[in-house]
Amino acid sequence: MAVTRGDGDIRPGGLQSGDDGRPGGAGRSGTGTGSGDAGRSAAGAGPGGSGRPGGGWRNRLARKLMFPVTVAGCVCMAAALLAMLAKGTVKSWAFGGPLMAALVLTAAGVALDWDSFRSSLSSRRMLAPFMVMLNALLGAAMAAIAGYFFGARYFAILDLTRMKELTLSPQSLGLLTRLKDIEPVEVILVKGPDTPGGAREAHLDRVRRLMEVYEAEAAAASPGRLSFRTLDMVREPAAAKELLARLDLSETPEEIYDGLVFLSGDRKRYVQAGSMYGPGAYGADGRPRSRVFRGEDAVSSALAALVQGDRRVVYSIVGHGERTSEGGPRGNKALIGLLERRNFEVRQIHLVDRTSIPEDASFVLIHGPRSAWLPEEIGRLESYLNSGGKALIFLDPLAPGEAEAASGVEGLLAEYGLAVRRELRVIAVHRTMTGRTKVSLRIPAKPLPGASPVADAMSRVRSICAAEGACALDKAPAPKRAGYEIRPILLSPPYETEEFMTWAESEPVERGEPSFDEKRDVKGPLMLAAEIVRSPGEKAGGGEKPAAHMIVVADSDMAANSLLEPFRGNRDLLLAAVQALHGGEKPLGIEPRPMDSRDARVEDEDLRGLLVIFAVALPGLALTSGAVVWYARRR
Repeated sequence: MAVTRGDGDIRPGGLQSGDDGRPGGAGRSGTGTGSGDAGRSAAGAGPGGSGRPGGGWRNRLARKLMFPVTVAGCVCMAAALLAMLAKGTVKSWAFGGPLMAALVLTAAGVALDWDSFRSSLSSRRMLAPFMVMLNALLGAAMAAIAGYFFGARYFAILDLTRMKELTLSPQSLGLLTRLKDIEPVEVILVKGPDTPGGAREAHLDRVRRLMEVYEAEAAAASPGRLSFRTLDMVREPAAAKELLARLDLSETPEEIYDGLVFLSGDRKRYVQAGSMYGPGAYGADGRPRSRVFRGEDAVSSALAALVQGDRRVVYSIVGHGERTSEGGPRGNKALIGLLERRNFEVRQIHLVDRTSIPEDASFVLIHGPRSAWLPEEIGRLESYLNSGGKALIFLDPLAPGEAEAASGVEGLLAEYGLAVRRELRVIAVHRTMTGRTKVSLRIPAKPLPGASPVADAMSRVRSICAAEGACALDKAPAPKRAGYEIRPILLSPPYETEEFMTWAESEPVERGEPSFDEKRDVKGPLMLAAEIVRSPGEKAGGGEKPAAHMIVVADSDMAANSLLEPFRGNRDLLLAAVQALHGGEKPLGIEPRPMDSRDARVEDEDLRGLLVIFAVALPGLALTSGAVVWYARRR
């Protein structure tokens, strides 16, 4: 059989060769069998006339469906993202439904163009990055499994949070080691009915994170002694009813909503949600300028109360204009809350209605009396002190025109050797760079170490207190009661320093700019807090006499909300005073943590602009890009 070459040469044999003489070559001209593009087209044509194997109507249908399937998948994914932003969670059908639809449509798109997908996987260029990605996923999965396995047995925290939310104080860590002495503690976060707004969810998340840290640290310090869980009062009505009955709160369940409940055998405590927060500082208008989170202090105080057992009672004497448990800068709500978190119960009493101070008093609190005490009230306080009573007393300077006789308690203190100069008011004259002076009633006070254990405790933490318009304390020249001594705790700055001048002014500060009077005023340093205790070695009748123990502070503002909340030194003074008067457990004194709140002011127009960007512009850009690519590839 003769085969004709494209150049007219006739050679014998059954094979066609090209110009180079190799068999199977395609001729440059001529119409031999299998030559040129016509041969390749005929060999590749399928039943439907398509260039792909098994092509035809399936490929045409796939090309028609690919664009609407892609668009629908993008729309579902955008709907899922919008639902996540609107709901603030992924645990909802509004997010899960569109996400599942997007996954189904993605699988459908792969099935429609399976030949291209399979050829991409078989390509070496696509196989290499696919294997790298697969190995990375396998490595991450192995690391996660190993972390979960070792994390269940060994606990360590690397706290990278800005406010150190995952780090407990040494006081809390030491307290967790003492949980071995009591029955196991169960801590329950009581989730109340849902309320609108994101602040509540942020609070629950903050408390939940804190308790998870406590649970993990307790597992290392006292294994099996502390557990934590969340109780939903709406979705778990039976367990909620049982808990309320155990706490005797069936009629007022809202007291523990979004708070913590601590159960240990027969002992129980609960921390209200509001007590975990407080104002960080007050502004000039008397309103708090910031908020701090006191969660660790509240939780550790509740655990300390479980360890200590029964609560101690503090009787706050009222009826003479004393500060009460109210909010705002002038109240002493912060003081009462601080005592209650230390396992003290504060009860108000009127001495005029009683024959004596109750015997179960750990100590009595006298916070800023403004009117005269009756003689019988002074007698009842004196009888209590003579029997070994203890008192924490806050006094104030006299108001302009007020008689000294309206004070009430100074005469009794003078018998123990402490003179209270309420006619004086400590002030500071600040010097400015321009040479002018500025009068201030807010005086920094430093402890005097070595004189009193209270001052020593404050010196160890380098506390600096703040007093506002304090009176002056001094030692009385001839006390009537022998056997007592006065130990200074706080001193004001010296009379003259580089920054300001400090003295006790005898004239009302409101009358123009004050000047120091050698005859009537007293130079600093001035005693602003003192402790009255029995002298060492004082005994009578062959045995030790019951002795009074008092701590006197020359300014009631130091324990008011305006100065107790923002100044750590004032809180240290109060905690050290409580420790000295009561003894027993050492106060925790855990510092509050400022809330990591970064506010951004967004107007309605900005919100509409963000909605257009995220709901219309970005999804529209993705759809437009996909349409352009699809149209370009179709051509």
